Amino acid sequence: MAVTTNISNWLAFIAFFVLIITVTQIAKLPIITVAKRSLIEIPFVFFALLMPFFGSGERFEVGSLNLYRGGLLAGASIVAKGTLGILVAINLSATTTAREILRGLEILKLPTPMVQIASFMLRYINVVNDEMQRMAVARASRGFEATGVKQWPVLATAAGALFIRSYERGERVHLAMIARGYQGDLPKEETRNIAKKLNLEVADKPDSQDICFVPDGNYVSVIERLRPEAHEPGNIVDAKGNILGKHEGIINFTIGQRKGIKISGEIPYYVVKINAETKEVVIGKKEELEIKKIKVEDINYLSDRQNDFNENIFVKVRSTGKLIESKLDVNTGTVTFGKSEFGVSPGQACVFYKPDQLGVRVLGGGWIRATG
Repeated sequence: MAVTTNISNWLAFIAFFVLIITVTQIAKLPIITVAKRSLIEIPFVFFALLMPFFGSGERFEVGSLNLYRGGLLAGASIVAKGTLGILVAINLSATTTAREILRGLEILKLPTPMVQIASFMLRYINVVNDEMQRMAVARASRGFEATGVKQWPVLATAAGALFIRSYERGERVHLAMIARGYQGDLPKEETRNIAKKLNLEVADKPDSQDICFVPDGNYVSVIERLRPEAHEPGNIVDAKGNILGKHEGIINFTIGQRKGIKISGEIPYYVVKINAETKEVVIGKKEELEIKKIKVEDINYLSDRQNDFNENIFVKVRSTGKLIESKLDVNTGTVTFGKSEFGVSPGQACVFYKPDQLGVRVLGGGWIRATG
């Protein structure tokens, strides 16, 4: 509605801004965060400030400046409508899931192919996120630092390239499905209606992205069934072995955990170690979680072991974690971090990366067997 409203209708725009500010307050979005994310509008504001100096038609003077009335209204329209659009986007992204946004686009009767391609794009969010991190590492390795407005074009170009790449992936999947007989409709609602007619119990079952054999999201119950000893009680101790309390099973703890320990002290306690054999949970200060080295086993090398690992590499110990500059000893499988990392534990995967002219490539990976 705001897009089609004439800029001369100031009362309507005041109402639009009051409405979006009210929504922002209801959503409890931090004003500082909203303001920072709104800075993306700055280039358009600069463009709008220039518009009154160019154009045709009626002109008027403001001090020593000779301005065009049409250019002034066009600039004001860009700023007002652009600001509204950005505020709406910030509120929408902060309060609505991607799945709900897609459902809303369907309800608004957006062309079906566009909705479906957007849904396929979402499947590549993790891939795009990894590519963004690889590009960031590649830029950093070339000495690039985004310290001011001059660097924005570089970041904007990278973001645009990733968007286009993810759109092309989604489009390819969509076309491939059509080539295999896909009719072009999202059948979920129709499927549910058929299930209701057949009186199936799953007709109204909520959507889920959990593991198929954990339909209720209760992972603890599955582990308890597979490893009943993990639910046996034991002691909570400090690094010196002093007993500080009791627990109801190591199944309830993970390395780096802070909440749910139920042990009070002068400082916050973290889970720094879990001993399955003695059923002890070791807690301590956050500093005790610092890991400088890890031992990786069952390594699968995808590159030249002699050349690619002579220099520092980057590793990941979490799928959504950051790339950590490190050194790998290919003879022992020991990875030494450039900076201490927190909450790393045996059983996690460790993947090796190295920057190249295309971004970052995978060198291999293995499983963490020990930390130190």
